[in-house]
Amino acid sequence: IGILGRINQHARLLLTVLIVGYVVVITVAAIRRFQTYDMGFDLALIQQVLWNTLHGRPFETYAYDFTTNLLGTDSFFVLLVLLPFYAIFPNPAALLAGETLIVGTSAIPVYLLARDHLKQRWAALAVAAAYLAYLPVMWGNLYEVRERVMAMAWVLWLLLCIERRWYWRMLIPTILALSCRLDSTIGVALVGCYALLLRWRGDASSQQAHEDISDRDRHALPRRFGLTLIVAAAAWYLFVTKIMIPSFTNRSGYLFLEHYGYLGNSPTEVIINVVIHPFNTLRILFTPQKLWFLFAMFLPFAFLSLLNWRLLLVMIPLYGLNLISPRRIQWDVYHHYQGLIVPLMVLAAIYGLAMLVRRQILGPHTLGWGITAVLVGMLISHAVFGDPLPKMLTHWHPTPDEIAGNTLAKRVPDDAAVATGNLVAPHLAPRRQLFLVPGGAFYYVEEPFAKAQYALVDMHKADERSATEAAIAKGGWCQIDKQADYLLIKKQPGAHGERCATP
Repeated sequence: IGILGRINQHARLLLTVLIVGYVVVITVAAIRRFQTYDMGFDLALIQQVLWNTLHGRPFETYAYDFTTNLLGTDSFFVLLVLLPFYAIFPNPAALLAGETLIVGTSAIPVYLLARDHLKQRWAALAVAAAYLAYLPVMWGNLYEVRERVMAMAWVLWLLLCIERRWYWRMLIPTILALSCRLDSTIGVALVGCYALLLRWRGDASSQQAHEDISDRDRHALPRRFGLTLIVAAAAWYLFVTKIMIPSFTNRSGYLFLEHYGYLGNSPTEVIINVVIHPFNTLRILFTPQKLWFLFAMFLPFAFLSLLNWRLLLVMIPLYGLNLISPRRIQWDVYHHYQGLIVPLMVLAAIYGLAMLVRRQILGPHTLGWGITAVLVGMLISHAVFGDPLPKMLTHWHPTPDEIAGNTLAKRVPDDAAVATGNLVAPHLAPRRQLFLVPGGAFYYVEEPFAKAQYALVDMHKADERSATEAAIAKGGWCQIDKQADYLLIKKQPGAHGERCATP
């Protein structure tokens, strides 16, 4: 028996080792990134919300001017999945580990989908490894704690349920996916459209999928799969935008729609302007930087994802949603915004390779050549676009700035309202009131110093320094301590930046 035969024999064990290895390595890397002050305010915000929830104040936050509840911004119910991790170990490390566990175990549906279509466990194991090494997966997982990354995992389970005709089981990942912010409704609805496309005309690769599928179901997916997903997504969208968010805030509209404000003031206006101005839309979509992003997305799977038209069709709106955004972080492989696209890319690549194998494009060794192309594409993408692990897993010694930040963070009373900078925020103990410096009317409170009792800021950062100096100039703040670039000040009537008076 050859090496591939041995891999087939021990595929489940090897898959377990792969997942455990991923969870351990990425968790360590994420914690290291946190320790080196490379994670921002959103991680502190999520910790604050979960801490308040555990103390009987569900989703409470004072980080915004327009709401005191995170549900006044979006549907963040998926955070409840992380609540048990945080209850056991109330530390950002628990949240990072919990998210990584969710992402790591999503290699299971990838493995099962690949095994069903490629018929070889060694090939399925290689595809699962490629998925975990995919830069949008790794970088997204390492970018603080992000709901879209968890949505990626649930959508993969959802696709497995569709492929295997598991209707009732499908409802669990559907609910979990919809709990991951409002834009997940678009992803779930598009998966529903994909299910209807399978109903409309049986997909050749789907027809040969799992041995437990009956002959009748091989040729057409029941309509209820697609319709359930589309109706559920539409109903959830209406509930969130018309009932839930308005019940927690008086702010009109959907907060994050403002990213597309240059195209219109509502989803309808945005869509109309995109459609009726096609040349302007094409000019926005296909800049050199965005074409380079698309290359980065398709290269790792050896462009096999281009071979399945159905999945390409449902991916186009998701790609378009990111590409028309003026924010570059939505069209790169280093953040979490590709979470809903990744599952479709993976399944399309599996379909594409399965089609080549059936047609014996490269003879009897087509599968081997295809898997080799995927692994080589993955290695090239890491070399060209950057592997996140070497820097994060090197031996680490705290810098003087990091030691100073940690030292001053411990001097802030746990019950105090604090204004703080982006990167130092996650290092403060969880508390009921936390405000971002310098603040701003779009997301967070506009006047963080007006609401805080203490402030801990990085004076090396220009925006934090200018906001802090302006607050001190107005009076009412005294200095507790300054170490390295970090300044800790306290609100004290009559003070003008001098050392705090001792009682």
